[in-house]
Amino acid sequence: IKRRNAELRALAAEKAARFRASQVGREMSVLTLHRQEEGTTPAISDHYLRVSIPGNLPANQWLQIRATGLSKDGLFGERV
Repeated sequence: IKRRNAELRALAAEKAARFRASQVGREMSVLTLHRQEEGTTPAISDHYLRVSIPGNLPANQWLQIRATGLSKDGLFGERV
């Protein structure tokens, strides 16, 4: 069971990484979250992808962004 569980986790991680990569270059709506670092604003897409946007933006704003690259656990984006 442990081996099968590990295989399924690895498959899920691979599929998630492929999906994030497929979103680079696309436009999407995101909801800004509370800032954690100065100079960037975290947001979440309607597909629950984490997006880091440059700038200090207030929380709870819907924005249109274009995904510009991959981060460790999500995407980098810029406002459109």
